[in-house]
Amino acid sequence: MCDTMSAAVILKVNSIPTAPSSAHNCFYGSSIYSAIGDFVNLTLFLAGCNLDGLLPSSLFTLTQLSVLDLSGNKLVAPIPSEINKLPKLSALDLSHNMLNGTIPPWCFSLPSLLVFDLSGNQLIGSIGDFPNSIFELQNLTDLILSSNYLSGQMDFLQFSKLKNLLSLHLSHNSFVSINFDDSVDYFLPNLNSLFLSSCNINSFPKFLARVPDLLQLDLSHNHIRGSIPKWFCEKLLHSWENIYSIDHSFNKLEGDLLIPPSGIQYFLVSNNKLTGTFLQQCAMQNLTGQIPQCLGTFPSLYVLDLQVNNLHGNMPWNFSKGNSFETIKLNENRLVGQLPQSLANCTKLEVLDLGNNNIEDTFPHWLETLQEFQVLSLRSNKFHGVITCFGTKHSFPMLRILDVSDNNFSGPLPASCIKNFQGMSLYNDSVVVVMKGQFMDLERILFAFTTIDLSNMFEGEIPKVIGELHSLKGLNLSHNSITGRQFNTLGNDSYAGNPMLCGFPLSKSCNEDEE
Repeated sequence: MCDTMSAAVILKVNSIPTAPSSAHNCFYGSSIYSAIGDFVNLTLFLAGCNLDGLLPSSLFTLTQLSVLDLSGNKLVAPIPSEINKLPKLSALDLSHNMLNGTIPPWCFSLPSLLVFDLSGNQLIGSIGDFPNSIFELQNLTDLILSSNYLSGQMDFLQFSKLKNLLSLHLSHNSFVSINFDDSVDYFLPNLNSLFLSSCNINSFPKFLARVPDLLQLDLSHNHIRGSIPKWFCEKLLHSWENIYSIDHSFNKLEGDLLIPPSGIQYFLVSNNKLTGTFLQQCAMQNLTGQIPQCLGTFPSLYVLDLQVNNLHGNMPWNFSKGNSFETIKLNENRLVGQLPQSLANCTKLEVLDLGNNNIEDTFPHWLETLQEFQVLSLRSNKFHGVITCFGTKHSFPMLRILDVSDNNFSGPLPASCIKNFQGMSLYNDSVVVVMKGQFMDLERILFAFTTIDLSNMFEGEIPKVIGELHSLKGLNLSHNSITGRQFNTLGNDSYAGNPMLCGFPLSKSCNEDEE
C-alpha cells in the first residue's frame, strides 16, 4: 500500500464549459477535499470554472496545498481571508476575477508565498497604503498587480526590500506617478522582468543601471521625454545580453535610437519621435539617421516595431534566411527607396505595414509565396504600375487586410490576386485602415475582419471574384476610373470619386447606347 501522505498530486478542473447555475460543479463537494487533503505538494487548478460565489470552507482544510489557481472566474470582493489558513501556499493566482476593495494585510502573511497574482481585477487603493507585511515576504519572486485601479503616487523604494524578486508587474493602473528617487541606490539583484506600462512615468528608472541581468522591460504608454540614456545602451551592450523583450512605445522619446542585442525577440519603440544617430555600432559601421541594416539579420526577432517616428533612408536590405519575423511595422516614417526582395525570406511574416512613407516601387508580388501573410499595408507611398500575381497556385492564401490606397497604381483591378484572398484565419494585432475617409486603428482585438482598399488610379470593371469573398467586411474602390455597373447593396456615397459609374443606387443614370 502506497504512502499517500508523502505523495504529490495535481488536481486540474479548469476550463469546464459549465453554465453559471452549475458552475459550482467545478469544485463543490467536500468529499473531494477529504480524499486529497493529506497529500503534500498539492496543486489545485480551478481556473475558468465560472465560480461566482463564496469558496467552500472545505477548500481551506487543504493544509498541504502549495499551488492554488482561481484565475478567470467571477469571484467578487472581498478576497477570501480563509486563504490565510493555507500555510504552505507558494503560488496563489486570483487574476482575472472581479475582486474589488483594497488588498487586505493577511494576503502577505503567507510565509511560503513565492508567486502572487492579482492582475485583472478591480482592486483600489494606494500602494503607499499597502501593509508593511508585503515587503517582509523575503521569498517572494513574482508580484503581479497589473490591470487594476491602484492609485496615488507610488514610492518605488519600498520594492527594493524584496531581494528575491524576479518579476514585478504594475502596468495599467491609475497611478498619479511613480517616484524613482535618484538619491537612493535601488538594487534588486535578481530582477529580470519589469512591467511599468501606463504608470505615468516621466523618466527612465535610473536604478536599472545597477540591475545585473534583465530579460523583459516594458515602459510603454508613459510620458518619458528626451533621449534614451547612454547608460541604458551600455547595459544592453555589456550586461543584458539575454534580454529578449523591450517595449518603449508610446512615449515622447526623441533623438538617438538604440540598437538592441542580436538575440532580441520583441523590439518596440513606435509612436515616439526618434531620429538621429544610432547609439551602438552595428556590423562595424556607424549608422546615422537610418534603420540599421543588421536588424534584418537578427535570428530571433519576432516583432520589429518602429512606426510613427522620423526615421529616413532605406529599409534593411538583407533579411536573412531562417529569420523569425512575424510583424514588421515601419509606417509613419520618411523611408525611401525600393522594397528589399529579401523580405521573401521572412517565411513566418504575418504583418507588414509600410504606410505613409516615400517608398517608390512596383507591387511586391514576390511576397505571394508567404503562407502566413495576413496584413499588407502600402498605403500612402509612391508605388506604381500594374498589380498582378503570378507564379504560385495559392498566392497570398491567408491575406486578410490589403491596403494599397493613395499610391500611383494603374491598369485594371487586380483580379489575378483577389481571387486567392480566401484566408479565413483570425487576426490579432493592430493596423490603421481608412474606410470612407475615416481612420480606424484596429488595435490588438481578436476578430474576423477582411478589408481591401484599392483607392488609386485603376480602370475597367469591378472583378466578379470580389463577390466571392464571403468574409469580406470592408471594400474601398473610391478615387478610381472604374466603368461598368456597381454593387446594388451600397449607398450612393460609397462610390465617391468614380465619376464614370452610373445606375442604381446612384442618381446618375446609364445610357445603354454609349460605351
